[in-house]
Amino acid sequence: MNLIAILTIILGLLYAFLIFAFSRGWRKLKPFGSENNQEIKPGFFVSIVIAARNEEKNIGSCLNDLLDQDFPSGNFEIIVVDDHSEDATALLVHKNIQSNAHLKLISLADLTNEAYGKKAAIAAGVALARGELIITTDADCRFTNQWLKTMVAYYQRFRPAMIIGPVSFFPQRSFWGKFMELEFISLVAAGAGALALKRPMMCNGANLAFTREAFSAVNIYKENIKWASGDDMFLMHGIRKKYGASAIHFLMAAPAIVRTWPPKSLKGFLAQRKRWGSKTRAYPQTFTAAVAVVVFLNSLILLSTSVLSVFSPALMFAVFAGWVLKTLSDFMLIFPASAFFNRRYLMPWFIPFQAVHVLYIVVAALSGLFSGFQWKGRRL
Repeated sequence: MNLIAILTIILGLLYAFLIFAFSRGWRKLKPFGSENNQEIKPGFFVSIVIAARNEEKNIGSCLNDLLDQDFPSGNFEIIVVDDHSEDATALLVHKNIQSNAHLKLISLADLTNEAYGKKAAIAAGVALARGELIITTDADCRFTNQWLKTMVAYYQRFRPAMIIGPVSFFPQRSFWGKFMELEFISLVAAGAGALALKRPMMCNGANLAFTREAFSAVNIYKENIKWASGDDMFLMHGIRKKYGASAIHFLMAAPAIVRTWPPKSLKGFLAQRKRWGSKTRAYPQTFTAAVAVVVFLNSLILLSTSVLSVFSPALMFAVFAGWVLKTLSDFMLIFPASAFFNRRYLMPWFIPFQAVHVLYIVVAALSGLFSGFQWKGRRL
């Protein structure tokens, strides 16, 4: 067996070990049911902060869902921070403010011309927030009317410094749409599984709660302002460093699922993943970077040996073993997660997903090394 074949099997085993570990972590998570909901404690107040830029097509639906929450309006506020929008986002928020006193609008442009980007928007919103618990979400998200009640009930019962809420994409019809759904499910499940093993690895600002005390204590944004996005991840790593991994929880509850739209095109999808991956090397925890390296190297060598095996039959066994290891481990993670997100109907696409997933990992990683990206009209 030559060196390439040995490397293929070794990396396949490393990848499978990681994914099997994450799937074990996912199975350890305990569902948080409606029977755990409690009466809101007197005086308890929660703030929802939304950083919005050019979201006129989505902000109305988002606010309608939030204003329709099964939660006392006197116990929460919604703060929309307009990040220099060039459309009617601010105007649409203003129209809702007239009939909803607990809805507020902040304009970054009114604070300072130098403040822009999601980190600055969230920091501005948190600075004016009144809540003990602060929840961030995005302007293109939709919610069940039990979302806020479930998030608050979990916090009041367990008192973590941070709650990572579940996020999924709206159902898609196209092949690429279904691929993005499956890939996103795998990311959320891997992050939740890693967290259950006390290895916080990823989270999503579309559904993220944290205490005011924790946000102030870590003061993480100033140190990482140069990085595009990362508002959620840098905060998570800062809280882990300050309070320990046990202070960060994943909320396994269907009513708490936030739904959002995937990127509109494959190009947009790759740009999003490049943006997410651009700050990996800045994370203080090496585990996250190590996982990313293993996933990339396994995909690269699996793709390479699959091509080389056409000319070198001696590689066929290693290629077969590599694909089996990846497919089985991915299935053990995605299958139970797809049930939680009510996306079991995506599983017939799982095998095609495997082939595309390897190619996508390699292309996204390599393109991120040699090109920048745009987000909301900004070159980053």
